[in-house]
Amino acid sequence: MRQQVYVTELIAEDAIVSGERQSSCSSCAGKTSCSTLGSWQSRPVTMRVDNRLQAQVGDCVDIEVADHLILQASFRLYGLPMIAFLLAGFSAWQFSSVLNLAHIDLYAALAALLGVVLTYRWIWRQDHQQQACVAKIVAIR
Repeated sequence: MRQQVYVTELIAEDAIVSGERQSSCSSCAGKTSCSTLGSWQSRPVTMRVDNRLQAQVGDCVDIEVADHLILQASFRLYGLPMIAFLLAGFSAWQFSSVLNLAHIDLYAALAALLGVVLTYRWIWRQDHQQQACVAKIVAIR
């Protein structure tokens, strides 16, 4: 995925870039008359990227994020919490039914929600520990 942005700040070997977030709606022929999911709203984005091409503040640059990284992020943000929801809920339901507890469904629902919350907390901690640059500047305009 490529996007055109402007360099606003330099930090060591990285650059802070700002631009308007693109969506899949940008290539749609009906985008001017559509307001699906707020696609008509301006969505600014600021991010830190690898600056191997030595772009300077004010330069218009193209940044690129590898497609496999987008898929990995999607799985982490949607797939893992869904798996945690199902596993925690099913495990709590099985455990509650083996112990002949009342309100089995309530325990299963609470465990499923707790599984999602704990998964998102784990994802948040992992992202803050790594601080990896997933985008890089590929062209200066």
